[in-house]
Amino acid sequence: MMKNYLSFVVLAGMLLLSSCNDEDEVRTVPNGGPIGAYVTAKANLSTLESALARTGLLNTLNESGASFTLYAPSDLAFENAGINLGSLSDAELEQILLYHVVLGDENTIQARTGVRETANGQVLTVVNNGQTLTLNGTAQ
Repeated sequence: MMKNYLSFVVLAGMLLLSSCNDEDEVRTVPNGGPIGAYVTAKANLSTLESALARTGLLNTLNESGASFTLYAPSDLAFENAGINLGSLSDAELEQILLYHVVLGDENTIQARTGVRETANGQVLTVVNNGQTLTLNGTAQ
């Protein structure tokens, strides 16, 4: 079976539509590997890893047969947004995480400007000016 290959972007500000800061990065998963493995391997994504594991989405993102792009908040993004995972129900947390997932494997560095539907049915606006990828007008 085909592995689940994903593009991966580390972006603050997407979590609950808050804006990001300069310490966040844009990255693509090396060799198009599974996103869950990449999240697990990155020290600055431990909060995201915990949230994905708690909701069962970590396994989903590692399954074969589908492609996703994950706009992923770093630990600092969770902190800056004041998000306490313990204060959220599993259902609330899952909806927040699914807001960061778009179907399809998109090379984020070459992402086209446009509107994307997220995995929870909401709309995400992406603008790429050639140097910066902006989401919903604020997150970079």
